[in-house]
Amino acid sequence: MGVSGSGKSTVGKALAHYLSIPFLDADDFHPPANVQKMASGQPLTDTDRQPWLQALHQAASALPNQKGVVACSALKSSYRTLLSDQLPCRWVYLAGSFDDILSRLSSRKHHFMPETLLQSQFEALEVPSDALNLPIHFSVEKQIETIMHAFSPRSFGLMGLGVMGTSLARNLARNGISLALFNREVPEIEEAIVTKRKEAFPELQSAAGFSDVAPFVEALESPKKIFLMVPAGDPTDQLIEALIPCLKPGDILMDGGNTYFRDTERRQAWLATYGIHFLGIGVSGGEKGALEGPSIMPSGPQEAFTLVEPYLTQIAAKDDQGNPCCTYLGPGAAGHFVKMVHNGIEYAEMQLLAEVYGFLSSCAGWDQEAIAQLIHSWEQTKAHSYVLEITTKILRFREEDGSYLLPLIVDEAGSKGTGGWTTQTAVELGVPTTILTAALQARFQSVYRENQANWQPSQARQRVDNVPTEALFHAYQVSRILNHHQGLSLIKAAETEYQWAIPFQDLTRIWTNGCIIRSKLMETLATSLDAYVLDIPELRSYVINHLPDLGQILHLGIQHHASLPCFMMAHQAGMQAFHAYPTANLLQAQRDFFGAHRYKRLDDPDKRSFHTTWEENNVSY
Repeated sequence: MGVSGSGKSTVGKALAHYLSIPFLDADDFHPPANVQKMASGQPLTDTDRQPWLQALHQAASALPNQKGVVACSALKSSYRTLLSDQLPCRWVYLAGSFDDILSRLSSRKHHFMPETLLQSQFEALEVPSDALNLPIHFSVEKQIETIMHAFSPRSFGLMGLGVMGTSLARNLARNGISLALFNREVPEIEEAIVTKRKEAFPELQSAAGFSDVAPFVEALESPKKIFLMVPAGDPTDQLIEALIPCLKPGDILMDGGNTYFRDTERRQAWLATYGIHFLGIGVSGGEKGALEGPSIMPSGPQEAFTLVEPYLTQIAAKDDQGNPCCTYLGPGAAGHFVKMVHNGIEYAEMQLLAEVYGFLSSCAGWDQEAIAQLIHSWEQTKAHSYVLEITTKILRFREEDGSYLLPLIVDEAGSKGTGGWTTQTAVELGVPTTILTAALQARFQSVYRENQANWQPSQARQRVDNVPTEALFHAYQVSRILNHHQGLSLIKAAETEYQWAIPFQDLTRIWTNGCIIRSKLMETLATSLDAYVLDIPELRSYVINHLPDLGQILHLGIQHHASLPCFMMAHQAGMQAFHAYPTANLLQAQRDFFGAHRYKRLDDPDKRSFHTTWEENNVSY
């Protein structure tokens, strides 16, 4: 397609000859009245074009096996829609400037289309967003080579070119994977996204781009392998609905979004009725990780993972031994579950440093550079982590006028669901995740704090003169260890409840690089086969030995009106783990008193359940 004089017929005939398939020239289908009108210098109207386009569509539909090359101006989107109706159509747009094409028309002999009509064609032209754009100055051989390369079956499809989707697409392309890319078209909201991404990033120029689902799927080799990078929830379901009619048994859909694992289970069962495989894939690393190598957490049908494993491992980050940070986590929705918990752990990792910053700046009066220096010194030890690294950079970031940016950021934090799902699931499974839950609640509290702009402390805050920085470091590390213990214990409980078989050593290994919670601590966890962090002797001893440091920091925090919710919950978790004294026995007695819920006795080796009629001092079992 293209305006008159762009070379459609020349390239179309050559391509048809190359492919040994029929060629149809739209000029041959104009009724005589149209030809006469154009020859007289009058542009055609939509009404004039309607019978011409219908006749061309009818001829194209009658081609053997619907294979052929059609050359047609097809200037408007509505014309292309009519021509491609019920046909597996791919568009090539021959693009050139007005002056270049006018020069061609001036030298063209014996054609009914005069050069005076060129301006009207450019005015009518609606450049397609999902076509292969070819410059008219390419040689015919170069144009055919480009078309064949672009339209050869693609090995991998990606749908959704937001920040993460675009980075993953670039990562795939950089690794030599032939791509088909899709993004929806929404007027004035999402327009020509694929074209814009291809223009912005050279590695994507050879990718085939689409805004319609059917031709996107058609461009992929079978079995289709399609990675979804669209918002979780209804948008994912709507896209799957659109894909199902285009897919066949054995095709594979992969959801790389931050999806609730229950939705993944539902979609796996739904698509299984069509014979379509569905993999839930956790992807961590943010925009930069997606581009340079994320941590990838797939789960679902084993046979489907085997087919996509080479692509996923190729783009994943590498651990310190050069192995990909991608491992099969089993059937079902385990991949999205562990990504959900990963994000919960991440919430607390971030909040702990926020509390260190708040304590040092508000209670001790430290300036940002001093805080940055302290955190940077932690970064050089076994406490090194990605979150520590970025926090130092944030603290030191200045605007053009030399002022720090951080104090200008509104003191409100958002959340996108994964932290809440983690807490909700922990409640369902009866697993304590008090530290990451405190981090989530702190975000909620930041939004619901009333009259924040006019807030004043109820009493003057006395400054901490000598901050015990060593104790603060140990308090931070103890809290992190306990947070990781709670998070991995939740995954262990889910594995038992949902009958998964998560390889914990592999899971922690793929979290040593590429993901947001990568750290020296995670590297230590990757040496253990167990999900229970406190069963690792080195970490268990560290927590026991340094719980007093955590208590010291909390004591200072309370004295000086500091908000330290994650440190507080970590201290309580440590005290309950290692310095337990009876409290729950009274709770169970109370439950038995008013609800006959029964209890067990320490002096009963058979572990029977007892009930007491407390007001009458009678015991039964």
